[in-house]
Amino acid sequence: MAPFANAELWLEYFPPQAVKDLKMMGVKVDWQGSFITTVVNPFYDSFVRWQFITLKERKKIKFGKR
Repeated sequence: MAPFANAELWLEYFPPQAVKDLKMMGVKVDWQGSFITTVVNPFYDSFVRWQFITLKERKKIKFGKR
């Protein structure tokens, strides 16, 4: 378990496991454009943040209670 203290290992280990599990369940996905959406990819992360803020300001989405 100690290696998983490194957050980047999670990004290497778990996504392929998730893809494998989804394929076993018969999920049909175009995997060619798949990527990880975390702060590890700052350009994509900033785009997603901007998009959610914009949608919230336009009252297209709202956040529920946790």
